[in-house]
Amino acid sequence: MKNKCLIEVGDARINRMTGDLVFTTVLNEDAIEMLKDISYNENATPEQLANEAAKILHQAIYLSYHRGGKRRLHK
Repeated sequence: MKNKCLIEVGDARINRMTGDLVFTTVLNEDAIEMLKDISYNENATPEQLANEAAKILHQAIYLSYHRGGKRRLHK
């Protein structure tokens, strides 16, 4: 199976009140289908798909950090 999973981000900014990073994420149809497969939910709503993408991003950040993020290398 050959997927052309494309994920783009834009409109990135730091919220001045909270310090949070805020950005827009766009997934193409192949990326959406992959999310549906990962979540075992072919009838997922846009909100469910967004929550699944957020969960995967959260996991990826933690996995990457614990593998030796830049701050951890200098300790």
